[in-house]
Amino acid sequence: MEEVKGLVELKACPHGTGVFFLQDHAKGERLLSFHTTLVRATASNGYALRLDESLFWDEEPQGSPFRWTNFIDHDPVPNVRFEFSPKGLGPVEASLYVEKEIHAGEEMFINYKAYYPSNPVEYRATGQQD
Repeated sequence: MEEVKGLVELKACPHGTGVFFLQDHAKGERLLSFHTTLVRATASNGYALRLDESLFWDEEPQGSPFRWTNFIDHDPVPNVRFEFSPKGLGPVEASLYVEKEIHAGEEMFINYKAYYPSNPVEYRATGQQD
């Protein structure tokens, strides 16, 4: 188990490793913002999130304080979302917002398809179809 800044912890879940909240959060709350240089024209591996036709947010490397973002799983009804600014290659600010009320102990989910329709999905927490 790995705790990140009192915000989340990584721990085992039915689909491998998940990101779990350590405290409650209100809808609309901005949880954090950070700069990443990992928005690229091609993905270096299979863990990149496609953002549009020609942009990928690549995996955060070992040692990054934001490596935990690599473990956020998919759900078509997410409880958080990322916004990237500015849109384009190079350094961007990634901001994480709460989509619905969250309670301590809940797993963090984003909707992979909200970023680009062809993003692969392997797990559906709610059991709903995409």
